[in-house]
Amino acid sequence: MEIGFSCAEESALKGMLADIAGDIVITFDCDGYIEEASPSINAIGLDPTQMLLKPHLADLAQATHRDLAATFVASALIHETSTEWIEFPLSLCSASTCDIHSPWYALHARSRQSAGGQQSGGIALLRSVDRLRELEQELHAQSSVDPLTGLGNSRSFAASLQRSVAADTDDTLAVFELGQFRALHLQYGQEAADELLWAFAQFLDAMGLHKLEIAHLGHQRFGVILDGKPIDAAQEWCDDVLQTLSALAIGRTSKGVQLSAS
Repeated sequence: MEIGFSCAEESALKGMLADIAGDIVITFDCDGYIEEASPSINAIGLDPTQMLLKPHLADLAQATHRDLAATFVASALIHETSTEWIEFPLSLCSASTCDIHSPWYALHARSRQSAGGQQSGGIALLRSVDRLRELEQELHAQSSVDPLTGLGNSRSFAASLQRSVAADTDDTLAVFELGQFRALHLQYGQEAADELLWAFAQFLDAMGLHKLEIAHLGHQRFGVILDGKPIDAAQEWCDDVLQTLSALAIGRTSKGVQLSAS
């Protein structure tokens, strides 16, 4: 059985659904200019009822994404059953959010027709995706960062090498390996071995003055990409690292194993 709704009932239902989902419902004319919006639009600092000139839907996006939004809206007016979404940083936002960053929103739009079958503009949903993007960034960081040392992991390092090769740069690759690491591990245990790896990561970072890409490749190996350094300069830096480590390391005793690297 079909249920018939009056225009007022449809408007109220759209408002209820928007409130539940946290979406902003917007109607726009055949040129893409906003006609009406659900009250939740106030959350982004925009109130169309108080505006003499209504903005275009694309004006909601920052300048860097405005052309993309305008093309999307024009396409939505043609395709009545579009299911696509686009994402962009918001241009019109409240002072409290603009002070921190420009929040990201997703936009979905499709055309609508009048009772006579004529195109009468479109309807759009605007949805915050800020939290989703934060989670995606966190997941990306977790997949590319070594949790023990805080450096990049082998996956992110391989990706950097691929970009370097593709760009045909003059970068130099160096791989360091801690010596006697297995003996140190067996003698002092896992916790001490983890501390050693962390300390060597900090040592490499300090020797590179935070200007090199350094990664923990697994076990006792570390990779370094020396950006644009000629081979002679790269070799000189590597020798300096090994000599400095040797001067800092505790010498061999009857109870210990000397820390070294190659």
